[in-house]
Amino acid sequence: MNSIYFSVIIPSYENIILFEKALLSVLKQDHIYYEVIVVDDSASDQIKECLFKVNNDRIKYYKNVPPRGAVKNWNYGISLAEGDYVILLHHDESFIRKDYLRRCCECICKTDCEVLISNVFVDFNEEVKRSNEKSVWLKKIICNYFPDVLYLFNFIGPTATVSVKRKFIKNFDESLVLMVDVDWYIKIIKGRSLGFIEEGGIYSIFGHESQISMNIDMELVRKKDEMYLMGQRKYMGVAFWVRWRLLILFGRQSLIKKIIWR
Repeated sequence: MNSIYFSVIIPSYENIILFEKALLSVLKQDHIYYEVIVVDDSASDQIKECLFKVNNDRIKYYKNVPPRGAVKNWNYGISLAEGDYVILLHHDESFIRKDYLRRCCECICKTDCEVLISNVFVDFNEEVKRSNEKSVWLKKIICNYFPDVLYLFNFIGPTATVSVKRKFIKNFDESLVLMVDVDWYIKIIKGRSLGFIEEGGIYSIFGHESQISMNIDMELVRKKDEMYLMGQRKYMGVAFWVRWRLLILFGRQSLIKKIIWR
């Protein structure tokens, strides 16, 4: 069975260079069963003009007037998906290989998984490049048995690493900002059968000027997210305290490197 139909959602906002890279990585796939859904929150028409030049029937374009905002735009894209499996590919992410969707299809068919998780190769502002392939064993343990640990450390990576069976997909919590992705991961993997691709399949650029986390007060927003989650789940207070102590003990970057990047 090689006919799994993918919905690849690309939420876009202004950055035409990154958008074109993300889009091209999808259009060059050798797996032919997919649609591309572009939900555009840009004030300009540069994304629309780019798609007009590309002129590909697989692309479905939606312009938001007025702009929805990041998380609402992601949910809007999800609501438009018609595929068997859904991938949310932000404009600063791209598929590394042209056979990525085919490999996802083969893994899904082989394992009958409802959520497929691959690995990511991260470009830290063109300075340091790392892959989290070495932490696959830890990712499998966390995701299968202790998914709530993702609230403390994101072992998965960006949303593009996840392919979700559409009937089991959930909306992102629009009350969250920094922790919106890990909250979503936990909701979609709990109670689901999981599959894993151990090689890096996604390229992600971190630290560019249009990234949400680069344009907010990180600590203030993180505290707001944590307060919101503690109101939803009482045990989160203790969990965040443990995380805070670990970060003080090891340092944020050192701890992330030790646990995730190895």
